[in-house]
Amino acid sequence: KASGSYYTPRFIVSFMVKQSLLNYLANELPEIPKDKLKKFIFNTDEMDPNEIDKPEEIKEKLLALKIVDPGVGSGAFSVGILNKLVDLIELLDKKLGISESRFNLRKRLIEDCIYGVDIQERAVQLARLRLWLSLIVDLDVEKIKDIPPLINLDFKIIKGDSLVSKICGFKFDMETTRKSSQKIIELIEKFKYLKDEYSET
Repeated sequence: KASGSYYTPRFIVSFMVKQSLLNYLANELPEIPKDKLKKFIFNTDEMDPNEIDKPEEIKEKLLALKIVDPGVGSGAFSVGILNKLVDLIELLDKKLGISESRFNLRKRLIEDCIYGVDIQERAVQLARLRLWLSLIVDLDVEKIKDIPPLINLDFKIIKGDSLVSKICGFKFDMETTRKSSQKIIELIEKFKYLKDEYSET
């Protein structure tokens, strides 16, 4: 409490996760009735895969989702939405007749979809640890040496202040960036490429 840190109750995290995904899919796929999307998201365990409309489109949107928690803390929201995405995509895969290991699916979602920022270094390390643990919990290996290298989360969960427009100490503003010169845009693309390369090491 001295640092201003408070634990978010699990039921609140669960509601935030479901409501966020519902609003996202409702905006991205307006042709699907919202009540059907709500049942898909809020009652996943009871949902019959055959009731799902447009499973390919829904899966595509879920895999394209970018999730940022600007006050990631110990990673409760990040892990919560990761688990929910896994449940939803596995249900969609049943409808589509696709089989993918849960480990590979979690790895892909962490690598492509989840980001977080916190002003406290300890919180950043906790969030990274929780994501790593959520990944290896589904790994079926007998020996520790058989565990594959963990994802590099240095560019996924980072230390920073979400209330100011600074990245690594440099001022950054999205509105200004959109109007930037072609040279800056090219540098940003190069940074993305190098970041992806680094995350694989």
